Amino acid sequence: MAETKTSSKADGTRRYLKAVLEKNPIWQSDEILELRRKALRLKPAVRLKKASDSQSKDYQQRDAMRRAVELIQREFWSMPLNELQRRLEAIDTRRAPDQAPVIKRLRTTASCRGEFPKMAKMPSMHLGLFRAFKTAVVLPPADAGYVREQFLRSINDRKEFKQIKRSIASLEKQYPMLYALERDWFQNIRSRKKPPKAESSGGWGSQASEGTGVLEFFSTPVLIAVFLIGKMVLRFMLMQD
Repeated sequence: MAETKTSSKADGTRRYLKAVLEKNPIWQSDEILELRRKALRLKPAVRLKKASDSQSKDYQQRDAMRRAVELIQREFWSMPLNELQRRLEAIDTRRAPDQAPVIKRLRTTASCRGEFPKMAKMPSMHLGLFRAFKTAVVLPPADAGYVREQFLRSINDRKEFKQIKRSIASLEKQYPMLYALERDWFQNIRSRKKPPKAESSGGWGSQASEGTGVLEFFSTPVLIAVFLIGKMVLRFMLMQD
């Protein structure tokens, strides 16, 4: 009997974890908290009101839009360009104003997507910077901030830091529209007198150590998915405290 109860509890835990990890904490945090509340058999902190039909429909539309944006971000670099632009133009940000800045960035980046391979081949381009930039421009603000910070933490060499600054200067001169997408970040790097103190030996790497295969792997939606999954796992761990 004890073994049966233990097995049943383990099955329930697995179902709970599966349901939570399938959701995006950025846009589905309410659903994740609701799953946790039910799993722990907790009463809601406030009395829940039944949504009206119009409210329910509006929520469904906004949720569908968020999921559409998330799919575009995940497949941004692999989706055919005409299909990518069609999907971006089809999104009506008036229904979800909070998504407007994200969509604007994605549309701008999509209009310049063909320039990224040329940018990677620039003689002065630091490939670690290129990877971080290419990843950040298609992510939600919070995730993009994480990518930018991790790149900065990976720099611990003055010579490399000078090369990064030269890359930024070249990027501003040759691709001003793309430079403008991360202007604050680039200006922050250029204003530094020395590289930030690295906390680990890992990171985005330098130009000298990069190969085409590594660049292509980290430039794909795989890296974006890794960040999103990592955030979900972190959110779940925090909820257990």
